[in-house]
Amino acid sequence: MIGTNLVLDTNIIIYYFRGSKFARDLILNNDIAISIITEIELLSFPNNSKKDNSLIKKLLSTFTIIPVTSFVKEKTIEYRLLYKTKIPDSIIIATSNYLGYPLVTADKQLKNIKDIEIMLFDV
Repeated sequence: MIGTNLVLDTNIIIYYFRGSKFARDLILNNDIAISIITEIELLSFPNNSKKDNSLIKKLLSTFTIIPVTSFVKEKTIEYRLLYKTKIPDSIIIATSNYLGYPLVTADKQLKNIKDIEIMLFDV
């Protein structure tokens, strides 16, 4: 791939499947990593059909999926305590920190995180 290394929040991938041109261009033109939490969130929506999950898995196979390492675990705890973020968000933020890649998100509550670069997608 060409472009920038990015970590995507789950919501960006949801926008991709809803037809967002921005999300499509972002995914097609950059090297994408996601937290394993994003994979879990996407594949566990109760209303997903088998076809939905098949399409999600196909897209995810083009990404680097980052497990919860010891570093990610420790940073998750720090973010949760410091910013009062939800555990899934904290893990995704910690993954961005672990890789040193910007986090692309539509979650405005994450814009105040200080030690990672946040690229806020305005819906």
